[in-house]
Amino acid sequence: MATYYGVNRTLANDPVGANRVDAAKMNGKLRVMTDTYEAAALAAGSIIEMGDELPLGSVIVEVILNTDNLQNSTTLKVGDYEDDDRYIDAVDCGSAEVTKQIGTTTGNIDGRLYQVDATYSGKTVGSGTDRQIIITTAVGAATGTIKLAIIYAVE
Repeated sequence: MATYYGVNRTLANDPVGANRVDAAKMNGKLRVMTDTYEAAALAAGSIIEMGDELPLGSVIVEVILNTDNLQNSTTLKVGDYEDDDRYIDAVDCGSAEVTKQIGTTTGNIDGRLYQVDATYSGKTVGSGTDRQIIITTAVGAATGTIKLAIIYAVE
């Protein structure tokens, strides 16, 4: 039987020069950022900024979205200004209460362990910063409570 190593374990075996594990990815300190938004007939296509900007180099461990039944077939996606559905793809929140996380049916697995690099600056979807977490609404007018928890690691 052979033994195989994950990427960070491989780097930890030979930590020379550029072959060092980023401190946030190995033995990092977990932080949690939460925010709540009370929507009242919030129009489709609206952007809600949640929490403060993430620290440069932080690594996303989990994003958890909880909502009331927002009515009117409302869908939400969670991402940032660089990729507006990096963490959670469009999910129907308009017919029942919802709890979604990265990697679940509508969660985007590519968001897990994403490292914030601030490649772009600004607040334009598609070419803006990845430091600001946003929720984008679609379809009907959203009415109800939206809660978001972002769990991330820093050095």
